[in-house]
Amino acid sequence: MTKGKKAKINADLTDALSASGITNPAFVKAARALLEPRVAMDTDEASMDIGLGPMGIAEAVKRWAVGDEGKSFVAPAKGDNAKGNDGGHQQQQVKGDFGGDPKARAAAIAAKFPELEA
Repeated sequence: MTKGKKAKINADLTDALSASGITNPAFVKAARALLEPRVAMDTDEASMDIGLGPMGIAEAVKRWAVGDEGKSFVAPAKGDNAKGNDGGHQQQQVKGDFGGDPKARAAAIAAKFPELEA
C-alpha cells in the first residue's frame, strides 16, 4: 500500500471515528490501531469488514462504535439532558413496599404499572 493510500485510510478512519462520537485522542489512536488491519483497498475504494461483510469505512465504523468492542471508546454524552450509552432509557423510580403485606404490595404494583388499573 502506498503512503498516499495509507494516509487516506487513516484520514477516513479518523473522520468516521469522530462522527461516531470517539473523540478522545488516545481512544482515536487505539481504535485506529484496531480497525486499520480490517481495511482492504480494492482499486481506489477502501472497504472494511467488521464481521458483517465488506462495507464502506464510515458505515463500518458507525456499526463498530455501537457494538460490544467499540462502545467503550465513545465519549459519554454531556449536558443537562445527556443520555449517554443507555439508549435514551431512564429507569423509573417507583416508591412502594413490594415486600410488605398484600395491601402494600398491591399499592406498589399499581404505582409501578398504572396501565393495569381498571
